[in-house]
Amino acid sequence: MKHLLCCTMLMLGIARISFAQTATDDWFSDKPFPVRQSVFVKEDRQLIIPLENENKVIIGLQDNADLLRFRNIDSLLTIFLQDLSQIKDSLSSSTKSLKILYRLKKQERNMRFWRYPMSHTQIDFQTDENLLVKAAQDTIVIEQRFSVIKPLTPGEIRNNAKGEAIQTPASISRHFRIYFLVNHLDDLEKIIQGKLNPKIEKLISDMKNKEKRSVFDSHIWASEVTYTGMQTPASVRINKQLKPDQILIIPRFGMGLVGNTFMPSIGGNIIFLPQIPYKRGLAYSTTQSDGFLIGWERFFAFGRDNDNQITIHSNDFISVGIAGFKSSDVQRNSWNNRKIQWAEFKVGYLIRRQGDFFRPNTFRISTAFSPYISSKGLQRLRLEPELYFNDLFRHVYPGLRLTLGF
Repeated sequence: MKHLLCCTMLMLGIARISFAQTATDDWFSDKPFPVRQSVFVKEDRQLIIPLENENKVIIGLQDNADLLRFRNIDSLLTIFLQDLSQIKDSLSSSTKSLKILYRLKKQERNMRFWRYPMSHTQIDFQTDENLLVKAAQDTIVIEQRFSVIKPLTPGEIRNNAKGEAIQTPASISRHFRIYFLVNHLDDLEKIIQGKLNPKIEKLISDMKNKEKRSVFDSHIWASEVTYTGMQTPASVRINKQLKPDQILIIPRFGMGLVGNTFMPSIGGNIIFLPQIPYKRGLAYSTTQSDGFLIGWERFFAFGRDNDNQITIHSNDFISVGIAGFKSSDVQRNSWNNRKIQWAEFKVGYLIRRQGDFFRPNTFRISTAFSPYISSKGLQRLRLEPELYFNDLFRHVYPGLRLTLGF
């Protein structure tokens, strides 16, 4: 009984500690990192500057406008090296790699570091002596949190222009991180020889010049802007996550009831998705969630002739309308064809008629939506209520259809 009581108290103590943990950003936590913690933390923007000998600098931003804070990056690195020089001798190791976290605070600067042994051993054989080679780079992370004033919304700006009182703008918290990936700590001395500041100035200038004609995808966080190299003039390379106006062709087939008659159908839509730019930092982003469509559908009706033989009559409708898309899928990558349409509304007209299933001059109003938009396997299925009428709604009959688009 005594042992059971001790085990119970021990388990309760462990559970209390476990439930007391909170989900915070480890980079800003005072708790030590796990040894296998990933070096990189997701930012909205990452700017990559390749250096010689496979060294590189990565600037992580939450907003393009924060790039203005890096205009004197050489001085920032110089301050870091001055602080590092006080403990550099204790960090020297021929084979172990280092991760150094350098925090900039209002009243102080502090530094934390970790040593990682090599996961494998590499030896270079030379004529005079054999060298044990360091196989992993050192990583230096400089980070800072700061507050900025939240921009006014268009409605607040209009109210202010009319002389109406608006609330005091709230401040929001953001951060930046600079990653230096170097083969040796001594390589940092070469970086501060006036190379980074001109690159940053050129990047800021290029982004301002391109902001009115270039569109950034705000949902792609990996290396949207890349330097071409330290030995060549800095240039902004906009990758393929730009969003021009798009035209989508979506074939479809369905089955359903028109009145009390079963009618399968085939057809397709041509959808125009215009880009809608909005300002984000130094550049523009876009959203594409609504489009305009032209559609065609052929309905098949089955019957029997005077000889009791099965007959198939086809009737064609042409439609115009609007289509709604799931924004996150549209914005993820504009160059694939995997857009998820979740709703549409269209008006159609009978352009080809066979049999007596539809009256002449029949119009068709339909609205479609996907009840399974959150399911990857069923998100292309759409339920489509319909309404057919002619002679100014003198003859009206409903329909219901289940369609599958590709």
